[in-house]
Amino acid sequence: ALVQCIRDVRQALSDHDQRIVKTVPRRGYLFCADLSSDDAVAATPLHPAQTIDYCRTRDGVRIAMATVGQGLPLIRPPTWFNHLEYDWHVQFRSALYHFLAERCELVRYDGRGNGLSERHVPEISFETFGLDLQAVVDALGLQRYALLGISQGAPIAIAHAVQHPDRVRKLVLNGGMALGSNKRGSTRDH
Repeated sequence: ALVQCIRDVRQALSDHDQRIVKTVPRRGYLFCADLSSDDAVAATPLHPAQTIDYCRTRDGVRIAMATVGQGLPLIRPPTWFNHLEYDWHVQFRSALYHFLAERCELVRYDGRGNGLSERHVPEISFETFGLDLQAVVDALGLQRYALLGISQGAPIAIAHAVQHPDRVRKLVLNGGMALGSNKRGSTRDH
């Protein structure tokens, strides 16, 4: 099915010589089109003026974080895959982010190994996800804030709220996992 999809894309782009969508042996496919200045304008992110900055976790990982809007800081821990710039192009995320940025200071960050954060990291675990969140809060100097935990971000937000009940003003959870790996029968990470 994937090969047929790539064939259809190449046909739609008249890319018979595979100059736009190249096949990379044992890796996959690579989009190689040059952007003209007109294309660059069209590709400009459709998001409010967010500020992107970086911080370091206790274990030395560089984390990218973005802030947009004004008001009570609302921190959204990342889900499985994120990208501070490209998430604004994902229909359901963009709509939520626009809504939130109009009502509060929305703070998002790319978790270790994702987006603009450091890609090659020594460890990815529940504990290190907590280090990422703590680094963001500390770097921004936040004393009181709300957390929005969605999907994988929900247990991270819960753990942080338990550790810092004096700092977490509100906790909003959506689509979190009831028991995580234990529910799926994994004995790892008990």
